[in-house]
Amino acid sequence: MVKKVNCRRNDNHKKDSSGLFAIIDRFRNKKICVVGDIIADVFIYGKPYRLSREAPVVVIKHEDEVVCPGSAGNTINNLLALGAYVYPLGYIGNDSAGERIMEYFGRFKDIELGRIIRYDGCNHNQDKDPCRRYPHIKTAGNKDRQGYRQKTITS
Repeated sequence: MVKKVNCRRNDNHKKDSSGLFAIIDRFRNKKICVVGDIIADVFIYGKPYRLSREAPVVVIKHEDEVVCPGSAGNTINNLLALGAYVYPLGYIGNDSAGERIMEYFGRFKDIELGRIIRYDGCNHNQDKDPCRRYPHIKTAGNKDRQGYRQKTITS
C-alpha cells in the first residue's frame, strides 16, 4: 500500500527563522576536530580562444587562477565561518597550491594548524604552466608572455 503524502505548503508554519539562527549560534566557540584530506580546488579562468586541432578541446587564454579549500578543507572553512575553533588533522601537498591553502587558513585566529602534515608525494604543481599541471586543459597563455601560441601538452 502506498501512503499518500501531502506536498502542499503548510500555511500554519511560522516564517520565523530564529530556530535556524539558534542552531548556527551553537557552533560559536565550539572546539571541533576535522579529520580528512585537505584538497586545493583550483579554478582556472580564461576566455575561449579556439578549438584544438588535436582533440575536441577548447583552447583558452589563461587570465586568472583561484585556489580554494576543498574536501575536508571546505568543512574547515565552513566551521570557521560559523565561529567554531577548528583542529584539522590531515595532509596537504607540499606544493604551491598547498602553500596557498596554508596561507588562507593562517588568516584565521580560530584554527590550530600544527596538526596539518605537509606531504611531498605526487607534486603536480612543479611548474607554473597550467598545461603541465592539468594535462586535460589547453591554454593559449598570457598575451604578454607567449602571445596566442598554443602550448603543447607534455606528459
